[in-house]
Amino acid sequence: MISTAAEINTLAFDDSSDIRQILDQAEGKVFSLAQRHLKQVFIPVKDILDESFDRLDELHKTAGSLRGVPTGFRDLDDVLAGMQNSNLLILAARPGVGKTALALNIAQHAAFKEKMPVGIFSLEMSKEELIDRLLVSRGKLMLGN
Repeated sequence: MISTAAEINTLAFDDSSDIRQILDQAEGKVFSLAQRHLKQVFIPVKDILDESFDRLDELHKTAGSLRGVPTGFRDLDDVLAGMQNSNLLILAARPGVGKTALALNIAQHAAFKEKMPVGIFSLEMSKEELIDRLLVSRGKLMLGN
């Protein structure tokens, strides 16, 4: 995944290519990666019913809790039922609207409140910048005038 992401990153910085062509190539690389590493196997429903009933029973016992890892944002958790192991969540928006801040807030909530291990990969910010933002946020420090 990291190698494919690096290839896509290189494509994105190529000013001589058309954006549609870059998007097609990026999509092809991701699709190819998924096809090589994910095997689709049909499983009879009866084989997974016990697991599903156990999961539903556990949810019923812990009414009001989420199946996945909470984000710390109630409305988002209501939609996602928490972050699930089986999902790839992509946070996308135009530049400067707070994607990194939101991602760091979610990571911080998962790490500190939920005691879950968190990994952060960024192509835009250095590890020092990310840590500085986490420290400022965690320490509730106010930067400015």
